[in-house]
Amino acid sequence: MYGKEVNLLDPYVRHFTTAFFRVNGTTSTFLCQGHIVNTTFILTTGRCGKKLLTAHKDGGAIYITEYGNDLSIIGRPERLLTFNNQIKKIIFNPMTYESDTINDIAFVIITKNIIYCQSMNTYHPILIMTSDHFKQMSRDYYLLGHDEFQRESKCFIRSWGRDETNKFNMKLREIPVRLLETTDHYILLESEITENDGFVCWGDIGAAVYCEIEEAVYIYGIVSFSDDILKRSPRDCKKLKTSKIPFLHSKHNRDFIDSLFFNHTLELDLIFGDCDTSYRSRFKKHKTKYYNKKTKKNKVI
Repeated sequence: MYGKEVNLLDPYVRHFTTAFFRVNGTTSTFLCQGHIVNTTFILTTGRCGKKLLTAHKDGGAIYITEYGNDLSIIGRPERLLTFNNQIKKIIFNPMTYESDTINDIAFVIITKNIIYCQSMNTYHPILIMTSDHFKQMSRDYYLLGHDEFQRESKCFIRSWGRDETNKFNMKLREIPVRLLETTDHYILLESEITENDGFVCWGDIGAAVYCEIEEAVYIYGIVSFSDDILKRSPRDCKKLKTSKIPFLHSKHNRDFIDSLFFNHTLELDLIFGDCDTSYRSRFKKHKTKYYNKKTKKNKVI
């Protein structure tokens, strides 16, 4: 990605994009990105390159970057693969198919826990909306009107990926974008970088679109291998003028996410200690509302 460098030392910057995935590492390697949900769950695209993610020893591993990490201290991208955190389990959206881009998401469970809140090495889990929360947020903001929604929401794509010369980025980059439209399946974005319009490249698989609403940051979409950004050669990049990206909260994805959160309640609970309690309370508020409603419904049945 060719965009502005993210200042990870800024206390207002939350560090979500932290995972590199290795797929079929003994013969071919793809670097894909993920987004921390909690200490062991990571959200990513279901395919890394042309390969479905796999959990066996030689097929899947993750490197978790440090907060503020400059990848140049590690060296070549291939060396990232020596810092392995093995993939324990992968939960795919059941609607993920080879030709499908809309529902190309998966939750990866890793073997070793990610450590939160160690001085500057502070990770912040990304908020994932359940159906009820998404509907309420949509209702609140779309009632304001389209122009007002654009002004209220601050969105960006964040990625390590590759730069405009196709060299591997050593520092995290981001492109500010405007959220022009959301449909049942896609989000339409417009780059706010006017000089060169920004670039999204082959190495940005798994990069995410984030939107900040009411001081909480939510994930809206993930760059998939097969969407219109990446249907080119590995050496190609695309200027990000106006682009569409699969919508994370499409109907099938929301059904999958709702089911996952309901079936993995204890595993998806967040433990922060004394760190960032206001962020934790916002997450708990939206999650508790969903579980209370689900529990009441189950009791009636």
